[in-house]
Amino acid sequence: MSESDFNINIEDIREDGLHLTFDDTASCRGFDADLPEDIGIGGPLYAQADFFREGRNIHLSGKIRGVLLLRCHRCLGQCSEEIEKDFYYLLQPHEDDDTQELREVSLGADDLDIWNFRHGIIRLDEIFREQLLLQVPLKVLCSSDCRGLCPGCGRDLNREECCCETVDDTSPFAVLKGFKVSG
Repeated sequence: MSESDFNINIEDIREDGLHLTFDDTASCRGFDADLPEDIGIGGPLYAQADFFREGRNIHLSGKIRGVLLLRCHRCLGQCSEEIEKDFYYLLQPHEDDDTQELREVSLGADDLDIWNFRHGIIRLDEIFREQLLLQVPLKVLCSSDCRGLCPGCGRDLNREECCCETVDDTSPFAVLKGFKVSG
């Protein structure tokens, strides 16, 4: 599969629509190049796309399914997150920036499902990548009981015990640690 397999010419979308299935989008060279370095793809990435025309606009309904390789925010170990997401976009031709004035625009909730395409080409790889990134949780944990890293010695507390020296604060002499001797 090549990157050009993700470039859909709008002329190829007939009146009755167009259905495409991708058995492994991750096998496309360069597909994961724009993903952040702490996000990887673990195995095949299945995707499908259904296009329907409505005047100049095109409706895209799709699905993406696979496994993301992520970093746990507590212990920094690698973990996986299985994803399966249906999505929808209204695809519109992009108007040239030269013909429009720069203006501030307020977006509503309905505007978030709009994707602009240029020169009659829809870049599905960009849409699939965006959907992958939207599935990454805000806080990634390898397990709900992850103990993380020790702030003192840096050991992964899920795998080994901390080697930091414990301080006995119950001793009556613990107060003396705060005194400074001048001399």
